[in-house]
Amino acid sequence: MTKNLALILALFGMLAACSDGSGSNPVFNEPVDEEPGDTGDEPITPDDDVKIAVPESLAQNVSRITYSKGRKAKDDSDDKLRVKLSALDQPPKVATYLRNAALDVPGYKAFSVQDDPLDRMFVAVTAEDKKGNVRATAVADGGQFRRFFRGTSYERTGEYTHPTTGLVSFAGRYAGVTNLNDLDQDQRLDVPRGTDSSLYPAQPRQTKGKVFLNVDFDDNAVNGSIYERKFADNGEKLSDVNLVEGTMNKKGEFLGTAELTQAPGRGGRMVDVVSPQGAGPFGGVIGTDAKALAGTVVLDSVFHGDDPRDGDLDAEVGTFVLPRCGTRGAPKICKKLGDFD
Repeated sequence: MTKNLALILALFGMLAACSDGSGSNPVFNEPVDEEPGDTGDEPITPDDDVKIAVPESLAQNVSRITYSKGRKAKDDSDDKLRVKLSALDQPPKVATYLRNAALDVPGYKAFSVQDDPLDRMFVAVTAEDKKGNVRATAVADGGQFRRFFRGTSYERTGEYTHPTTGLVSFAGRYAGVTNLNDLDQDQRLDVPRGTDSSLYPAQPRQTKGKVFLNVDFDDNAVNGSIYERKFADNGEKLSDVNLVEGTMNKKGEFLGTAELTQAPGRGGRMVDVVSPQGAGPFGGVIGTDAKALAGTVVLDSVFHGDDPRDGDLDAEVGTFVLPRCGTRGAPKICKKLGDFD
């Protein structure tokens, strides 16, 4: 069915307002001044005059995410994420998410938290580049009482000099977390017998895919696609997501619009639709020496409006950390592509 985008954005605005009872939505450091989910005709432009910040439309309910490496040198089983998120996830407001390798998707580590069987279950997926220079994270719960909380974060460490010329590609993996119910629910704490089903929290359903981005340093423009996107639990195919109208500032921050472009055709094969559907923002930051980038996306719908699976409040947050084509470790799609043109 065709979704009224304005109505959906309004609904999510109300959800964010419900998160802490104050109508406010805390953001990471100093937010870029733009409207959440802006998918209008005018491209979204980052502000050159503020520190690197995740815009409100991408931060959503997240204020801060910190990755803490554990003491084990040979594995990451005791690594932790500390997430400050305006929701009822775990007192105090800064919750510690534990490593949950059972929920990993290719290229991304998963972490989760659930305080007790009738509390919300949150899942976060995160990755950094090989140099540890850029990192991005997406986090969401699976919903409870027809409300859910979500958000994303990205960061860069080290110095950055913005290239003034050149066209370059970045490619790699994508990981997402939706507010839909995972088919297995095998990581959620067991609900006590006799509990009314209306009280159940849900383990969020995850997605995975690939990302390709072109970055034009001459025009400070960014565009690309999330493709081969699918549910992680059963491989069910989902729409590609065009990443368009991306603009970049001299700090290497970029921001643009995400569009859903496909719906099921005959035999369930995903086919391009006549009219792409604006679904929310994408953004991120270029790493030192432009050897990698980290970014996130907030989708106000998992499905295109022409997809019969489309519902009223389905949503997704996702993350991508991509090496530059021409650098060591770049994926196969980069083999026939050059480095800086």
